[in-house]
Amino acid sequence: MSIPDLAFNRGRVDREKHLGPILGGGSVTTGEKLPGGLTMPIVQMLFSFQGRLRRRDYWLCAIGLGVVWMILNSIVGMMMPPVHVATAGALAFNMAALSAMSTGSMIVFLLLLWPHIAIGIKRCHDRDKSGLWLLLYFLPVIGWIWLFIDLAILDGTPGPNKYGPSPKGLGGSSEPALAS
Repeated sequence: MSIPDLAFNRGRVDREKHLGPILGGGSVTTGEKLPGGLTMPIVQMLFSFQGRLRRRDYWLCAIGLGVVWMILNSIVGMMMPPVHVATAGALAFNMAALSAMSTGSMIVFLLLLWPHIAIGIKRCHDRDKSGLWLLLYFLPVIGWIWLFIDLAILDGTPGPNKYGPSPKGLGGSSEPALAS
């Protein structure tokens, strides 16, 4: 091996050592903190429905997903031709452009729906509730307020519960509590 190959491989090993657990490539033992204070790998945080998510990580994920949503929708908007209603003949073209933009926005929404549901379910688990509580989103206003208070403001269950150990590493045994 040449010196550049050794340097490249050493860098790869260092990246895997430090970023592997964050991105989901490594294993994290119960209660072990990842770099940046994360309690689980980002891939698991965004795509798995298992485990518990503390309030801080929920807010960070929700804000991060919101920023990604705005960026992707801006890109979709920039790819569409400008929509002007100048003449009656241009109306059909404008409706097609609006339809394409709506389709692009819907694709962005569907891509980000899974991560939003995943972090919501894990936050419900931290509050010792089933992920089915997210169905309150379909109850206008009252359901939204209830879930905002329950998931975004109130603290999680201290210690282990039936969904796993505390993401804060508090409360005794790291074994999940048995459901009665």
